[in-house]
Amino acid sequence: MRRRDFLASTAAVVAVPVSKLIAEALDAERHFLYIVEPGIRNYVSYGGVGILVYDIDQGYKFVRRIPTWAVAAGQEPDNVKGVAASAKTGQIYVTTTKRLAAFDLATDKMAWDVAPEGGCDRPSVSPDGSILYVPSLEGPHWNVVDTKTGATIKKIVLNSRAHNTLFSLDGAEVYLAGLASTTLSIADPKTHTVSRGVGPFAAAIYMKIPVVPVVCRGTAAIMPKGGYLSILPGDCDVFVEPPIPTADLTYDDRTDLRDRVRSIIAARLAEREDGEPNPPGPA
Repeated sequence: MRRRDFLASTAAVVAVPVSKLIAEALDAERHFLYIVEPGIRNYVSYGGVGILVYDIDQGYKFVRRIPTWAVAAGQEPDNVKGVAASAKTGQIYVTTTKRLAAFDLATDKMAWDVAPEGGCDRPSVSPDGSILYVPSLEGPHWNVVDTKTGATIKKIVLNSRAHNTLFSLDGAEVYLAGLASTTLSIADPKTHTVSRGVGPFAAAIYMKIPVVPVVCRGTAAIMPKGGYLSILPGDCDVFVEPPIPTADLTYDDRTDLRDRVRSIIAARLAEREDGEPNPPGPA
């Protein structure tokens, strides 16, 4: 091949795929980690204020910071309580103790910003991206929010110190957990009403999974009552007891299962460190 023909052929080979390669690169699936700062404490020394984006495929390389709320000079930012994201809408939803906002991940712009009644805790977005369930800040209710506008559609009052929220993978149920309730409330997202409640032992029986009693002994000195989130130096013993099968149990056995677990825990707590039972107290 003559040199002139070779160069012409090479130029054609290089020129044709460039646009195709760019398009393929833009369309390629990529994986990012989004971290919203500040966390449950409003400390800015560990990441400032904003959404920090890291490229998982590139060894968690820092990519960019998405601005969230402006903080006036001399003021402290609100700490972030929860995050939810939807591939359907291309948005990430962030709650602070007072506010709820949506951010468009294609433009890094805030789509809307609202202050739901009662503040905010840990939200969850529906699989189709149409609604958010947002708990008030350890308050009496959950706000059901339209993801297009941030408007509250309905308020679900449970008086359970609203805290955690999770949609089922198929979007048919929403699980609502309150700090003051031992029951997990299950809501119907079509009617935004609670359909039933499930306790931990009933759930284990329903799912046919074993219950594993775990006993922590000596934690009273490490985490004293009244010391909010205070953890002191010290030693404690952790015992993982044998699993209790539930495959042959029914819903009617839930109370017996609870009592069995409680007796196992009580017996372990009553032991001395040498494994012998503690002497009985005064009558």
